[in-house]
Amino acid sequence: MENFYKKIVRLFCAVIPVKALRRKCRDWLFAVPDKISMHFLLRNNKNYKPYNKFYKKKISSQSVLIVEINTFHGITLPGYIHYFRELGYDVDVLLDYKNVIDQPLCRLKDKFRAFVGTKEQLLEILRSPRIKKYSFVFINTTFYYPGGLSVIRMIGRLPEGKYGTLMIEHNLDPYVKQFGEEKYIKNGTLFTLLGFRNTKMLGSNYVGKVKYPPKNDKKTRFVVVGTIYPGNKNFQMLQNAVDKLYKTGAENFEINVIGYGSLEGLTEQQKKFIIHHGQLDYPSMYSYLENSDFYLPLLDPDNKEHHKYLDNWVTGSSILIYAFAKPCLINKTFAPVYGFNEDNAIVYGKDLFAAMKQAIALSASEYQKKQANLKSLVADYQEKSLKNLRVQLRKMEKNKGNG
Repeated sequence: MENFYKKIVRLFCAVIPVKALRRKCRDWLFAVPDKISMHFLLRNNKNYKPYNKFYKKKISSQSVLIVEINTFHGITLPGYIHYFRELGYDVDVLLDYKNVIDQPLCRLKDKFRAFVGTKEQLLEILRSPRIKKYSFVFINTTFYYPGGLSVIRMIGRLPEGKYGTLMIEHNLDPYVKQFGEEKYIKNGTLFTLLGFRNTKMLGSNYVGKVKYPPKNDKKTRFVVVGTIYPGNKNFQMLQNAVDKLYKTGAENFEINVIGYGSLEGLTEQQKKFIIHHGQLDYPSMYSYLENSDFYLPLLDPDNKEHHKYLDNWVTGSSILIYAFAKPCLINKTFAPVYGFNEDNAIVYGKDLFAAMKQAIALSASEYQKKQANLKSLVADYQEKSLKNLRVQLRKMEKNKGNG
């Protein structure tokens, strides 16, 4: 529907003779659906407020401001809101309106308040002296994309609460060195999702209320989430596995693919099993995840671009696997990095086909055991993360700052 709308807009604007005016008209019309969605969201959800309301709302004495000026990384927000609420803090969130439209907080029951605006409007808030009224400022992503810019440098200074600032670095290389973040690692205010490269772990693997249904008995459902790009996932490996499964007579499975990009080169036979839904909002994506049996990260050790997921970037797939307790099929090179083993996942060497065959044949009781073990792993990660956060907050309260 969105692509159809954009085609109509382009045709409509094509008759405008002046290029600059044509582009301005096109960009304005492209933004109309988002503006309509934002209007209804702000009108119907008491948690969300326009950015300008920030300057009028009371800030409690024990509160945290969580910052995300990008249009992505919404998946980590529910977990961090939940942690701070567990520790007794009121939580406000600064969010780009495009991130809000995707509804990453749709299942969160924890109380929070979000102020919504454009990148420029949110940066304006972060330069405000009102920021000091918060106990802490928590930066959910240290960089801004596109451009790979430092959020702190975009603001012009470190946005500090009464006791300082904490942050999550999603891409240690290159941003720690590029942004001069070594000092934040040293003083313990910079975390990573899994504690890569001797940083402290602050994992976010909670999205709110989730159901854990048993394995589907008639058709095994696999799910893949993420941008369709060879540097992130090996889809050719998946297509080859599907062909092999079909040759063995297996037809009782389907693979739901969710994400930007196009799956090119699928044969008519492969299309019977691989269903590409495109980019979905979080409520729709969560429904597919909840009703799936297994998750396919599609990481390939033979692709050097995938090596970033060993100690630099945490694959977003792991967050979804943890949050929904979906056993994954994962290559043995990557499995231990994320805490996966034969007790809570299906670990394979080179043969994804054999792993998928094993998953399809897995009994309901064996599936339940893997799911229970996965839940235990997640509980352990959450306990460690909450402890790391609690210790650092108390330290900063005692020292009164990031020094």
